[in-house]
Amino acid sequence: MKPTLFLLGTLLSLLWAAAAYAAPLPGSAPQKRILVLYSYNYNLPAQQDIAEGLETVSKSSHIPLGNVLHEYLDVAPPRSATQNQELRRLLLSKYAGQHFDLVVTVYDQALDFLLNEGKDLSPGTPCIALFCLPNRDFSHSDRQITASPISYDCAGTLKLALKLFPKTKRVLFVAGNSRTNQAVEQRARAEFDRLFAGKLNFEYLGERSIDELVQQLPKLSQDTIILYSIVTADRTGKIFVPRDVLQRIVAAAPVPTFGVTSAYLDTGILGGSVIDFQAAGAVLGRAIVAFEPGRQVALEPNSAFIKPMFNWDQLTRWGASASALPQETVLLNRPMTLWHRYRVELSALLAVIVMLSLSVTALALQNRRIAHAERQAKDSARRFRAVFDHSPLAIGIGELASGKLLEVNDSWLSLFGYQRQEVLGRTTTELNLYPSPEVRDGMVTAIRITGKVVNRDLRLTRKDGNVLDLLYSADILQQGESPHLMVMLADVTEQKRHAEATERLQLRQRSILDNLPMMAWLKDTEGRLEMVNAAYAESCGRNVEECLGKTDLDLFPDTLAEKYMADDREVCASGLSVQVEEQIATPRGTRWAITCKTPVIDRNGKVLGTTGIALDITEHRKLEEQLRQAQKMESVGRLAGGVAHDFNNKLSVILGYAELIKLQYPAAQKLQEQLDAIQQAAEHSRDITAQLLTFSRKQLIRPQPMNLSAALQATQKTLPRLIGEDITLSYQLSDQLWRVLIDPIQLDQIVMNLAVNARDAMPQGGSLRISTDNVRVEDPDLLEPFEAPPGDYVRMVFSDTGTGMTGEVRRHIFEPFFTTKETGKGTGLGLATIYGIVVQNHGLITVESEPDRGTSFLIFLPREAEALTQAPEPAALPLPGKETILVVEDDPEVLRLAESMLKVLGYTVHTATTPGQALALCGSLPIDLVLSDIVMPELNGRELVERIQVLRPGTKVVFMSGYPASELSERYQGNQEVHFIAKPFNLASLSEKVKEALG
Repeated sequence: MKPTLFLLGTLLSLLWAAAAYAAPLPGSAPQKRILVLYSYNYNLPAQQDIAEGLETVSKSSHIPLGNVLHEYLDVAPPRSATQNQELRRLLLSKYAGQHFDLVVTVYDQALDFLLNEGKDLSPGTPCIALFCLPNRDFSHSDRQITASPISYDCAGTLKLALKLFPKTKRVLFVAGNSRTNQAVEQRARAEFDRLFAGKLNFEYLGERSIDELVQQLPKLSQDTIILYSIVTADRTGKIFVPRDVLQRIVAAAPVPTFGVTSAYLDTGILGGSVIDFQAAGAVLGRAIVAFEPGRQVALEPNSAFIKPMFNWDQLTRWGASASALPQETVLLNRPMTLWHRYRVELSALLAVIVMLSLSVTALALQNRRIAHAERQAKDSARRFRAVFDHSPLAIGIGELASGKLLEVNDSWLSLFGYQRQEVLGRTTTELNLYPSPEVRDGMVTAIRITGKVVNRDLRLTRKDGNVLDLLYSADILQQGESPHLMVMLADVTEQKRHAEATERLQLRQRSILDNLPMMAWLKDTEGRLEMVNAAYAESCGRNVEECLGKTDLDLFPDTLAEKYMADDREVCASGLSVQVEEQIATPRGTRWAITCKTPVIDRNGKVLGTTGIALDITEHRKLEEQLRQAQKMESVGRLAGGVAHDFNNKLSVILGYAELIKLQYPAAQKLQEQLDAIQQAAEHSRDITAQLLTFSRKQLIRPQPMNLSAALQATQKTLPRLIGEDITLSYQLSDQLWRVLIDPIQLDQIVMNLAVNARDAMPQGGSLRISTDNVRVEDPDLLEPFEAPPGDYVRMVFSDTGTGMTGEVRRHIFEPFFTTKETGKGTGLGLATIYGIVVQNHGLITVESEPDRGTSFLIFLPREAEALTQAPEPAALPLPGKETILVVEDDPEVLRLAESMLKVLGYTVHTATTPGQALALCGSLPIDLVLSDIVMPELNGRELVERIQVLRPGTKVVFMSGYPASELSERYQGNQEVHFIAKPFNLASLSEKVKEALG
């Protein structure tokens, strides 16, 4: 039983292996015109073998080679120039007006003829030079030549000879004196010196003629072998046919002779590692099939047609054992085995299975008598019957033409759900196995064309109506005059469903992976990528397929790759996940990512690799940095605004009392001059306060339409005095500039601060250029930090040739109180103020600078949408009043000043230092107007006014503050009863605002 099971397993394995190498269906290929030029006449066996190899490819591949024309030039040995010219004339006449897609030359003589006399034969056509001399230079030819140099495996042949005759001490190497012969000998000498120096003694033809050599051969010692390469001429200049020389040597030599070509295996040589000319022809045929005009010819290496081949008769003659030779050795003239003798009869039983079984049977019967052959054949048939009956494959045999089933095995019956008596004698059509008769007809047609089919998909119907997905192989069995069809079926229904389900799952997984907003990958323990998603491949600048199998060293800079791989090794070694924030190199530049790597562990605890995801956080980091900068600027701005607010209170007192005193003592000239000095100093301090409010974005501004070119043109007289004579000032101002909305005072602050900054950067002199132009800004890197929309902007550029600045300085340049100047020479507010002005006017600002390369400040202000009407100037002279006003101010000095100024203006004034006092007064006194500070204890000004208007509806309100009116605009927009005056104020502006509020 065990041998039977072993035989069954072996036969099934061999059956499927045979099926895997079956020939494909015939294909179609474009017809090509090929011209093959042979160096020798038709009688040379090597050339005949090459032609047969070409024909073999045409038959076995079922692809026509096209119109292949063969010309045997007989130019070897070389002919006279006259003969070559006559041959040229004949060929050009024969192929006049014809063009070939490819020309093939065999041996050097045909190639020389094509390159010289035959250069006008299909000029420009690419050429395959088969068996030409090595290292030939084709650079001067107008043809694209693909060379397959002649390469005799002399060293390989000698190695095989030593396996057969290990006691060999001496080798006689025979090669002629022609150019080709000598090239072969030189290469052989080099190989012998490298491989056998000190092990064997070598003798060469030298100066001897062939006749002299043949006379000396009988004297060779028994430890000698002869290695024949090729002889077309000897030292005397005598021309030979190589085959004739070899036959003379074999006849005269008392020792075995080996060769290097298959064409001489019938001359008496044992064989060797030879050029199989039929295989060379097949290589040439495959190259022609694959060749496409206009592309480089692709040739297989010479190793494709060099193989060990020996003559069995000569091995027997010299007592050499074939078992010493490699398993792949081709043995010619080997006696027929029983397998070959009975192959036809046994193949009629069961196609491939029968042939494989007969091989086993023939091997088992080699040492038995011929009389037992029939009995063994019957035993073999019984064994094959057992294989047929018990095969897990469903096997059926029927008539090819009608489809009538003659025999099926149990697996077939089980697969389709029938009893044997229901099947035999009925056709497949009657059983409704095929979806339609056309399906079977198509299958039979394909089998008739190719002889057999292997592993084709097929769908058949069971008795119960269920459809099966099958894999079938079929072969034609010729039994008498009626061809039969044997079909073997494997049920792959479940496998196919599982494969489809797996494919759907993989597609879903791939879809999920490729749509993840992050990179994802899977690596083995060596760091090779086994899976990546589209985001990962994009970050590497490749597609998914190009990444697979690569390591980090193939995809990233060495420094980053080594870090990534070190992290992978740590994860594999520890078995723990890691999460890091790291840089990644992408085609878009260096990016930042949060990377999480996790070990992949199987059920046995073995680490199989790592998987990871990486989320690009570059934009997030930029936003965080922008937020930190904005928060820092906002914090400093609040501080600056608070300081400015308190300072404005003090300035209000100074300027207010100075103005009141001047009104009280108009004739005191000396006092008036002193008061003017106080006012000037206070106004200068007010300008400093305005810078702080500008930085904190709380300055009261009055933007108006302006042409920057016109405004800058007006500075041509003032700026030179500011920056000094050693600095050259130039302007490049556009005369077609769009208008912008900006407060002229703020524009002056920008110009003066940038000019002073440029002057300080050029202590030894230099040049300052101011330019303007219209631009369209859409760059998100420029717009996003300022949360500005894309659109039309007016660009103003200040470029100096000063000392420049480092990247570290550029990062802090707009921060308040940051300065690179010496102590006492800079406040650190100039550029911060400019930044505040630009942002307050919805603009953009950037700086370009490098050390010793100068600095350029670029300011972008949005194009004016519509013009603003300039507010009227306040009245020059205060007008007297008579109404009752309540002043609410927590700063006693400002409170007394406001009270004094209003009384000078003729108003009745009541004061309160707290909101509580103010509410009490409003409840008991008639009040026409409330003049209130905004920032106070208990209640702020807005809350206070809201309560007062509940007590006394219609009460007019004027807020006063060191902050601008914009803080009140949203709450009181459209409220005619609420007004605002900025500190510090003078008598005229206070009078005007009160009159405006009272109506």
